[in-house]
Amino acid sequence: MTRPKQQNIVGTQRELALQLDKGEGTIVRWKKEGMPVEADGSFDVIRIAAWDKARKDTSARARERAADELEYWTSELKRFQAMKAEIELHELEGKLVDKAEVETNFAQWAAALSKRFMELGRRMAQELVGHDEPREVQRIVEGHIREVLDDISATGVIAG
Repeated sequence: MTRPKQQNIVGTQRELALQLDKGEGTIVRWKKEGMPVEADGSFDVIRIAAWDKARKDTSARARERAADELEYWTSELKRFQAMKAEIELHELEGKLVDKAEVETNFAQWAAALSKRFMELGRRMAQELVGHDEPREVQRIVEGHIREVLDDISATGVIAG
């Protein structure tokens, strides 16, 4: 038994293309893209028109999201360009210090600090002889450490 022909159902891609005012190539492409096809191979024009509209709506939302992302990344680019320009200005004004120079100076500073603290044992040894009271030994050690730290705080230089 054949089903009665409905007005919105067409049997061929050519008929569908005519109904939707599209080229047959578009219909072939749409089939590859997942266009709905009835179980018997016919085409429901209304269902396909709704499918196409949903795709276009999705594309419009995707374009809106893309526009929002473009605006965001354009803003980020401008922000980073401004930061770069500020850094370049500071560099021209001589406000920036070379990283290698900072690392070298820090290494020298750390070595001098280490040397200064390592000398404390020799410097305090004589002073600690004869002190049996732990609190007195602690006071002497802390005094020498404080002296080193105060020198650094006052001058920023570690005198060896």
